[in-house]
Amino acid sequence: GMVAHPAPGHRSGTLANALAYDAPRGGIVHRLDRYTSGAIVAAKHDDAHAFLADSFKARDVKKDYLAVCAGDVPAHETRVEAPIGRHPTKRELMA
Repeated sequence: GMVAHPAPGHRSGTLANALAYDAPRGGIVHRLDRYTSGAIVAAKHDDAHAFLADSFKARDVKKDYLAVCAGDVPAHETRVEAPIGRHPTKRELMA
């Protein structure tokens, strides 16, 4: 996959670099966590970026996640309704 933002070891070739070249007044609005697949939201100009960022901040955007589980899982639909946060000691992981 492509790295979203420049970071140590990834100063170029990132999605943010590509967007800055093609749409210098926009940028990444919402990205996924490392090792996660799915959609990334980007804007081409300031107005779109502000609108989308405000929508995420106000929780107007609904996000659904699909998990792959190992072991015995009940046959009926199972839903986890809990916040996702950082792992307490391994800050680069989500728990």
